[in-house]
Amino acid sequence: MQFNLEGNPAKYQINGYTSNSVAVNGQIYTQSVLVMPQHFSLWGLNDITALSQQNLLDLTVLKPEIILLGTGQELVFPAPMITQVLFAQRIGLEVMTTAAACRTYVALTAEGRSVLAALYVSSIFTQCR
Repeated sequence: MQFNLEGNPAKYQINGYTSNSVAVNGQIYTQSVLVMPQHFSLWGLNDITALSQQNLLDLTVLKPEIILLGTGQELVFPAPMITQVLFAQRIGLEVMTTAAACRTYVALTAEGRSVLAALYVSSIFTQCR
């Protein structure tokens, strides 16, 4: 899906997504990424089921007001003991598919919100034979 981003003040824009990629500022990524209005980096999370409290704690240094955790094509809720580190620091967490997180990021950055999209991108490709 492609997005029209006119008027969005974010330096780092999510331009689109597929089932196994995310486009940020026109560049296509097939691995997990972290996107904020003024920050972009690759995220070394290779398996959403391996998400740890430390993974989330590492994100708090970016000081988002809310984290959109995109869990790939399937909705995967982390255990509450993993996410409590965010609540202790008053950082909101919304868990959704990566596609939904991309759409929500665009909407929230258009409002000028300090949002972090932590997007798990599955590197599993299905080949047709």
